[in-house]
Amino acid sequence: GDFQALAAGQESLAMFYYMRSWFAEGETNFALAGDQLARSSVDAEGEILLARLRAWQGWFGYLRGHIAEGRQLLHTSVEVMRQREAASALAGMLPYLAVATSAAGDNIAAEQLAGEAQHIGRRAGNIDIQAVAANVLSQICYLQGDYDRARHFGQESLALLRQSGNPWSMAFSLTNLGRAAFAEADYEQAGVYYREALEIRQALGDSRGNALGLLYLGDTAESKGELTS
Repeated sequence: GDFQALAAGQESLAMFYYMRSWFAEGETNFALAGDQLARSSVDAEGEILLARLRAWQGWFGYLRGHIAEGRQLLHTSVEVMRQREAASALAGMLPYLAVATSAAGDNIAAEQLAGEAQHIGRRAGNIDIQAVAANVLSQICYLQGDYDRARHFGQESLALLRQSGNPWSMAFSLTNLGRAAFAEADYEQAGVYYREALEIRQALGDSRGNALGLLYLGDTAESKGELTS
């Protein structure tokens, strides 16, 4: 029932779960916290907090394969944040909704969501939000086969993150740049990006990121003909 502490700690706890790939714990515990808060009488700030808890619940559920339910929780939560004009909370969750929207096949809406987050981040001078939004835009462009724009947004994100010193998000930038290079058959450069991203994932203890990094490097080795029996 200590909602002040919950508000202060929810984002850090969510990022810990995300970085360590503890998606089941994240979905379960944010659902429990949201249920507890929902049983209380809350003001406008409480509604925003509940929306953030439900958004994280939705994101972790999405990562566990609960696609439709996770996307719906993200969408509903984002709408509450819009109504309450909670710009910071909104910018923090828009990129995740953009990813889920893109996966559902609506890349136009996904790009609008990520672009909105980027705009809010620029207006607030928040480098991390700008970088995350640029990473998502890079992913969307890659999925559409627009490798020039994918590379542009990946480089934009990486430059911002080298400035802020955020290795977690930096690994996403490097992976996105690697995928763009791979798609254009620049396997040497793709390997350079993938290896740097993998080193970050391993240092953070990110099992999912580690597995993906090894998969990307394996694909690169195969494309270069560097296979062993």
